[in-house]
Amino acid sequence: MMRKAMVLAVATACLVAVAGVSAQQDQPVYPVGSISFETTSIAAGLKVSWGNGTFSFQGKQYPISIQGLGLASVGISKVNAVGDVYNLKNATDVAGTYVALTGGIAIAEGP
Repeated sequence: MMRKAMVLAVATACLVAVAGVSAQQDQPVYPVGSISFETTSIAAGLKVSWGNGTFSFQGKQYPISIQGLGLASVGISKVNAVGDVYNLKNATDVAGTYVALTGGIAIAEGP
């Protein structure tokens, strides 16, 4: 269930980012690059996440790394994500630290 929550959080963040970009432009938006990464999380009260991936832009590959901590989680998950990058002029525009806040609860896993 944790994997589904993480995938949903990543998908929601991507949709919000794409919606924000398309709302600002009247012309068609085309991908200018791509990003792919894999993360692993292990949790028993305290969740530790790590991973790495690649940001591709203008024919060059840039390594990215992912690290995180969380609270009140139990389980192990692995997430693979791939997406297109839009409305970017310089590779350095993606540099920095990003924070995500997520939450959820599962009583039992359904079909």
